[in-house]
Amino acid sequence: MQWFRITVETTTAAVAAVSEILTAAGANGVQVADAADPEHIQARTADEVFDWRTIPHRQAGAAVTAYYPVDDQDAARLAQIQSRVAALPQAGFTAAAAGPVHTKIIADEDWSTNWRQ
Repeated sequence: MQWFRITVETTTAAVAAVSEILTAAGANGVQVADAADPEHIQARTADEVFDWRTIPHRQAGAAVTAYYPVDDQDAARLAQIQSRVAALPQAGFTAAAAGPVHTKIIADEDWSTNWRQ
């Protein structure tokens, strides 16, 4: 099976709105990478330390990613998402919230055996 990955570059303030756009287009969930993540992660114990200089993370903005099974609706789904993302500034978000939309076809891998390689 192949997957149609759609990633929207956006702002921290618009993450929830973009997540809703992708979910409304049929995603079962989203992946968020946000430069603001270090501000919100708290140590769970006194001896737990986060050194963000050594942990890869976004330096600016946010990206919201969703995966859809490849099908004959990909073009229509993408057009709908692009249209809704472009309208974010009209809903009160900054122009940066309507960042570019990236796509990629991802091959489904057999993770039960590929991890060994």
